[in-house]
Amino acid sequence: MPVKRSAELPETLLLMKEKETWIAYMLWFFLGFAGVHKFYLGRMGWGILYLLTGGLFFFGWFIDLFTLPSQVRQANSEMRSEIAGAPRLAA
Repeated sequence: MPVKRSAELPETLLLMKEKETWIAYMLWFFLGFAGVHKFYLGRMGWGILYLLTGGLFFFGWFIDLFTLPSQVRQANSEMRSEIAGAPRLAA
């Protein structure tokens, strides 16, 4: 059985953990008022806030309709930085 080189390992980890925009939209549509899409993207604080306020009284839920793709890109970018060992940028 061939042994994977260490250079291939981070890419494998990235593929296993990378967030998908379509999944985020499905979570947003069905459970967005409860912040489930925020939890999926690793935004625990925002998820709790959405959970307690009903998606910021549905205003935040509506705004996420337009900003969700950039939120997914940012979450994936932060994850790539963590896997590569680079310092994480504050959002």
